[in-house]
Amino acid sequence: HVVKINQLLSGHTKGALMKIPADARMRQYELTYVLPASYTSDESGKVHTKIADTLAKFKGKIVSKEDWGKLEFAYKIKHSGKTYTEGVYTHLVIELDRKHMAELERTLMLNQQLLRYLMVIAEPTPVMPARRPAAPAEELA
Repeated sequence: HVVKINQLLSGHTKGALMKIPADARMRQYELTYVLPASYTSDESGKVHTKIADTLAKFKGKIVSKEDWGKLEFAYKIKHSGKTYTEGVYTHLVIELDRKHMAELERTLMLNQQLLRYLMVIAEPTPVMPARRPAAPAEELA
């Protein structure tokens, strides 16, 4: 007799699976991708739109977007029979349901227009405590 893992974790061995609230399934990711430097602004715009449409299809959203511009690579990249020495970088912070992460990565991997991409879980920005001013030297003596 096999007991489902989430039933064990929730303390129930009978009944339905534990439901995770929709807002708990949403997670922020950082997605950085590189396009060929030879792309025109229209070509780049079409790729950006395609990625935004793919996110919308998976019920995700773009939280922020930064264009890092054209940067030279540390080494040559061969892609689709061509060699590239520079590319145009775009960095996105996206919000996406965890269950669609693998599908989005597969879509990005199959996109022949992207030279490279990297998607990681976004770290929450820590709230730094306020610093107290240093005590004057005479108080320390």
